[in-house]
Amino acid sequence: LQSATGRTPFTFAAINLPAKTQLIRNVNSNNSFTNHTDDVSAEVTSSGGGIVVQRQMFVTYHGQNGANSSSTIQTSWNALGVTDTMGSPSTHNAYNFAEGFTSVYYNEWLLLQNPTSSDETVDVTLNNMLGHHYTQHVTVLANSRYTDDITKVVEQHLAASNEGASAYAVSMTVSSSSDFVAERTMYFPTPLQYEVQGASSIVG
Repeated sequence: LQSATGRTPFTFAAINLPAKTQLIRNVNSNNSFTNHTDDVSAEVTSSGGGIVVQRQMFVTYHGQNGANSSSTIQTSWNALGVTDTMGSPSTHNAYNFAEGFTSVYYNEWLLLQNPTSSDETVDVTLNNMLGHHYTQHVTVLANSRYTDDITKVVEQHLAASNEGASAYAVSMTVSSSSDFVAERTMYFPTPLQYEVQGASSIVG
């Protein structure tokens, strides 16, 4: 496990996984970082043949985002949800995400993992449906993870207050000179007549 602070990663004792079996591990109860509420990323390796690894998260998410063309009042909301994400089989130096939404009642996050022993600069370029773009540069500490609030980035740097929902619908290109892992998570309680709440997560 790697934390957001760059502290020494915590390594579980090796687990024996017999042929054609499944193992479920509770990361919360096995996280021995000093502060158990730390956000963590995980690197899982096998000494034998190929394995399949996926991560499930069950959440009660407390969201907040505000102004768009139809609302200038900061909005707070909750969403119950679950995400199920396959692990990335390898690291890369660039990732693309074709879809994302950051308007009222949607929170989008970019999750970065730097498994290298050096701090890395990652470039995040957002493009919206109006053809506008913005590039952000973030530093991810060695052997650590980083959470980027894409909703806040769009509100502060990409969408104007008089623009409609198209300004808040964004795709994303994430790149660096070194290999890393990029994942995008979204939380939402869709408003009005739809009344659906949940979460989604995908690796680029």
